Amino acid sequence: MKKFHDYLLRHAKIILTIGLVVLVGSGAFGLGLFENMSNGNDNFFATGTPSAQANAKLKDIFGTADNESSIILLEAKSEGSNVRTANYAAEAQRIIASLNPKTSTSYFTTGVDQFVSRDGTATYAVVTLNGTKDEQYQKLMDFSNSVKSDLYKVTIGGSLVGQHQTQAQSKEDLTKAELISLPILAILLLWFFRSPIAAAVPLVMSLLTIAGALGLARLLSVFLAIDTYSLNVITILGVGLSVDYSLLAVNRFREELDAGESPVDASRKTMQTAGRTILFSGMTVIICLLSLLFFPVGFMRSVSVGGATAVATAVIISTLLLPLALRLMGKSINKWSLSRRTSVKGWTRLAHAGTKYPAVALSLGVIIIAGLVWPVHAFEAKTFDWHVLPSNQSSYYVGKVMNDQFDQKTATLTLLVEYPSTPTPLQLCALAKSVAAVNGVDSIRAAYMPSGQIADCTTMGYVLTTMPAQATKLASAAEDFLSGRFARVDIVPKYGASDVQIRGLVQRLQSATYDGTVSVAVTGTAAQARDTLDTYMQWLPYAAGTIALAMVVILGILLGSVILPLQAIVINSMALFISLGVLVMIFQFGWGADLLGMTPSGGFELSIPILIFVIAFGLSMDYAVFLYSRMHEVYDLTGDPQKAIVGGVVKTGPIITAAALLLFAVVAAFATSRISIIQQIGVGLGVAVLVDAFFVRIFFVPAVMKLFGKASWWGPKWLKKLTIKHE
Repeated sequence: MKKFHDYLLRHAKIILTIGLVVLVGSGAFGLGLFENMSNGNDNFFATGTPSAQANAKLKDIFGTADNESSIILLEAKSEGSNVRTANYAAEAQRIIASLNPKTSTSYFTTGVDQFVSRDGTATYAVVTLNGTKDEQYQKLMDFSNSVKSDLYKVTIGGSLVGQHQTQAQSKEDLTKAELISLPILAILLLWFFRSPIAAAVPLVMSLLTIAGALGLARLLSVFLAIDTYSLNVITILGVGLSVDYSLLAVNRFREELDAGESPVDASRKTMQTAGRTILFSGMTVIICLLSLLFFPVGFMRSVSVGGATAVATAVIISTLLLPLALRLMGKSINKWSLSRRTSVKGWTRLAHAGTKYPAVALSLGVIIIAGLVWPVHAFEAKTFDWHVLPSNQSSYYVGKVMNDQFDQKTATLTLLVEYPSTPTPLQLCALAKSVAAVNGVDSIRAAYMPSGQIADCTTMGYVLTTMPAQATKLASAAEDFLSGRFARVDIVPKYGASDVQIRGLVQRLQSATYDGTVSVAVTGTAAQARDTLDTYMQWLPYAAGTIALAMVVILGILLGSVILPLQAIVINSMALFISLGVLVMIFQFGWGADLLGMTPSGGFELSIPILIFVIAFGLSMDYAVFLYSRMHEVYDLTGDPQKAIVGGVVKTGPIITAAALLLFAVVAAFATSRISIIQQIGVGLGVAVLVDAFFVRIFFVPAVMKLFGKASWWGPKWLKKLTIKHE
């Protein structure tokens, strides 16, 4: 390894130049990522489940899936008006027809009251359009900008509109977050390093990391769906960790210069110490992220792979290019320095505080943790709904109005049935009657039953044979629900997508008897949401077990101990549960949400807490590696556990707390997003890193290690042989 370091240092200029050219080119290539991003609701549903397979089959057979529809919301401008009256009904139909939709379903085509608000002043139409999704969205925007009515306020919403508005908002929020975070990072770095040159280094490294990560993400988008939300996570990790790692490396380099080392020797020592710490730290974060691959959900997998590439980029730049840049900069790293504070008395007192009365420190810590974790008992898992949309966009407004003013569930189910041959109208009538009779079904729409009003099948047969005009109208309406041997029935359940009763309803729909059918499948947002929740619970133990095992192995090799990795896993979990407790307070209970500009959701789509747990655990291990590796250096040299604790806290305490503040500045900037998912990720990670750095690392870790004494450093002889010694 020493020869490798010497080779890099001898050719520093050439290697650094090549690296900069590659990263700049990668950044230019990565600018096209926004055009390649995936932005569909299917990214949040598990693949391979019965409902997902049924949804794919539904798309193949009927072409357009439900989640590609849009909503035209019509709200009467005059109080006390009723959309059922002749003049309002005629105006509503004129407005909807002016869009020239491919299909349109509304009160005026079905007569179903669920399309009218409780007070009768609003109605809506579900429409589909011809063309690609981009073309459809542009048609809707043109319609929204041009439509005029004296009677109605017209607003567009629905899944298609929400997807495009979320993507545009995400791009805007990403730019805003970077503009907010970079000046704050610059100020904090200047305060910490007391030198403009040293402070500029982590900022440059973060920009290079983002350039490299964006290029890799665009390359990955050819093989893997990289969606709007995951790009924000990639940016958070890229900026946050590159700043953290640069902070550690620059601090160690200056420390070696202060000790009298030459720039070359200081760079070599930085590679051997801080570089090794960064490498092991990055490995822990990458493994935590890759554990998300256990979940067969597009969003999780894109975050997993995209985030891992961002971390890997940060590690490579910080361990290879940064030491070379420092070697070339030499002592000019301290140029124009302000007065540098060298006192360690405060950190020494803090280190001794946790070890002087360890039992008291742990008891107080447990009490504090219990109070903050208490809200977790009320945690509620739910599926995505209008809450996740940008709160300043029309799609959010439409979702809120639909939720507050209409007697219908936002979740839907679709029953897909297959017959031996094209079914007759009487068979389809019998199918509709059977579905409507299933316990838990609120209303339906089906072939020859577009209004959901189930007529007597004998009467309908008479109408079809004796009334040609009516028969033609019914046959035309049936085209949306019939394709060859396959028929579909759209169902509005009595339950929300997150309600546990959905599983029972899906089972009843699948097991009911439908005369003459060959196969039956159930899909729709409600079924896919429930299957996705079940999938998360199925794979969660495997992901958690993989993370725990990997942490034991990596930290065991780094530290030569099997006790410290176990301590780290337990202690790190504390910050995570506190973070979850705060999330529940803000986003589920709504405490302080308005003050903070957050959007309460009443619960959490399960992917978000899992994602926060995994990333926060990786970041906690990041700080754990910083602290434990420095303790290990001291312990190898002294054999004294007390000196190891104090030395580790004194040397890394300023770095860890500074790194936490810097990372908090990054995630807090992303928490200003208008998208609730990004808000939740920003708040969750922000709380986790602050608690970990200012509470867990400074007080909890020293107290626990003091109680364990030398036992903390116990490990089998074969493990000690694998561990790098410090002499």
